[in-house]
Amino acid sequence: MYIKKITLLSILSFAYPLLGQDDFYLEGGLGMSLNDSFKMHNNEYFYDHGALGNISLGYHYNLFRFEIEGKYKQNNLLSARYAQTSTLKVSGKLKQISPMLNAYYSSGFNEENLASSIGLGLGTNHLTLSNFQENGVVQEDISKTLPALQAMITAEYKIDEAFNFITKYTFFIHLKTMIF
Repeated sequence: MYIKKITLLSILSFAYPLLGQDDFYLEGGLGMSLNDSFKMHNNEYFYDHGALGNISLGYHYNLFRFEIEGKYKQNNLLSARYAQTSTLKVSGKLKQISPMLNAYYSSGFNEENLASSIGLGLGTNHLTLSNFQENGVVQEDISKTLPALQAMITAEYKIDEAFNFITKYTFFIHLKTMIF
């Protein structure tokens, strides 16, 4: 059993309450991946940082939030190292789509309209490696869905009753089996 770690940072994220203070909300965000490689078996693949996006529909009750989140991430492959040997130039796209169920606990907003929260999520991560080439030789596209977990830390600023600005750090892992 292998574990893949992804660290994500939403640098622009807004939440909009759909009905009221303790009710449904919609959240959307844009960010980037802070890691640049992943390992499978004895192979390591390197890619650019790439962009990510997420959208969530949730329910806020007192200091708790529960949500369904959809996360999308895409990166360009740059190189690969096979079984601890030299690095080869590769190309292709790594796409990840991750539906997650999340739960948060918040500190609540203070007098300066600031709040923080911690959260955990459970879901899946659908990986697709497409247009993959090693030294100019086209390889087969690969696709796999794996169970995923995530832990989140947020800092929020309440702009007004309708909008919150949120910075979110996410530590994302999935358990993987024989992908390649």
